[in-house]
Amino acid sequence: MPRLPKSTAAMNCAVKVKPLTVRVVDDTPANISAQRGLLGDEGHKAVVAKDGESALEQLTFGRPDLFLLEIMMPGLDGFEVCRRVKQMSGFADIPILFLTALDEPGDKLKGYAAGAADYVAKPLRHPAVMARVNVHLALHQ
Repeated sequence: MPRLPKSTAAMNCAVKVKPLTVRVVDDTPANISAQRGLLGDEGHKAVVAKDGESALEQLTFGRPDLFLLEIMMPGLDGFEVCRRVKQMSGFADIPILFLTALDEPGDKLKGYAAGAADYVAKPLRHPAVMARVNVHLALHQ
C-alpha cells in the first residue's frame, strides 16, 4: 500500500522548503498546539512564546526564519511586537504572518503597516496556512 503524506497541507502545497525554525507567538494553548502540529508535520521546528515580551526576549537566543504571530495578547500586542522586530538590526527581514481572529479591513491594514508579510484571519484553514508559511519561507531563503 502506498504511503500517504502526513498532512493535507503537504498534498496541497506546491512550494517545498527545507525544515526551518518558526517562532509561534500566541497566548492560547490550543492555538499553540495546532500550529506546532502543522509545522511539525511539514518538518519545521516550532519555538513558542506565550506573549509579546517573551517573543522579543527570545530573539537573543536565536533567529527564527519566520514568525506566526497572534495580535490579541496580554501586554504587548502583535502589532507592537511586529513593529519592534522590524526595527531590530538583523531581524527586519524575517517574515511575520499574523494568524488572528481580527478580520476587519482596518486591522489588516494596520498589520501590513506594522510590517507583516501576510495576514490570515481565523478560522484557519490549515492547508492554506501551511501553503502561505512555505511560500514565505521559500521567499525568505
